[in-house]
Amino acid sequence: MTAPVRTIGPDDSLAVAGELLGGYGVSSLLVVEGDRTLGVVTRTDVIDEMVDDLGTPLPVRGGEAPVASRMTRNLIRVGAASSIFTACRTMLEAEVHQVVATEADRPVGVLSRSDAVAAARDLRLDDPLAECATRIAFTVTAEQPIGEVRRLLGRAEIGTALVVDGNFAVGVFGPREQLGARDLAPDRPIEWAMSSAFLVLPARLPIHRAAAQFVATRAAFVLVQRDGLPAGVLTATDFCRRLARLA
Repeated sequence: MTAPVRTIGPDDSLAVAGELLGGYGVSSLLVVEGDRTLGVVTRTDVIDEMVDDLGTPLPVRGGEAPVASRMTRNLIRVGAASSIFTACRTMLEAEVHQVVATEADRPVGVLSRSDAVAAARDLRLDDPLAECATRIAFTVTAEQPIGEVRRLLGRAEIGTALVVDGNFAVGVFGPREQLGARDLAPDRPIEWAMSSAFLVLPARLPIHRAAAQFVATRAAFVLVQRDGLPAGVLTATDFCRRLARLA
């Protein structure tokens, strides 16, 4: 788990939340008031509020909205002594990206799907990457405009797109990239906003080796290749799913 717990107040703005998320390098903050834990605010919550309507280029709303207006109040908790396998299964069943670890009802840390990657590394899981990867569901070309890609993702209800140049993957455009692109003109090519932080690894490589590189490089995902062709992608959710099977 990630400890200590990073917190924010319910009356702080979502703009401040975004700065703290980036500064701490975490995906969520617990919302606290005094000794009470009120909820959790995530990077996605900030993006949903700060990125304006898909047809316009700038976030003209939302930055000053209070954290309380976007936070999730129903926290998913697990005991700090629970196995990571149980925590991963809980995250998947609850469809959340993190759970709060508690001791005597007191939050002591946050376990995210990204933390599952480090666990897969440390447990030396040896499944081949191809057995754990998710089929590539959505691709866009590097030349497509940012505004168009955002609209397509919204319509498809998919958070992340693989960016390609011909037959080659060159980047990814997901929630973090959407937030970073909020000040860019919507007709700018998506390659100006995409992240190139991904790994290309062979399908037969053991998953623990991919996890080690994933953590060390802070990659957004792993592109799994078989015979030189894309065979799927591996994200933190896929690592989490593999651990959940051991619960």
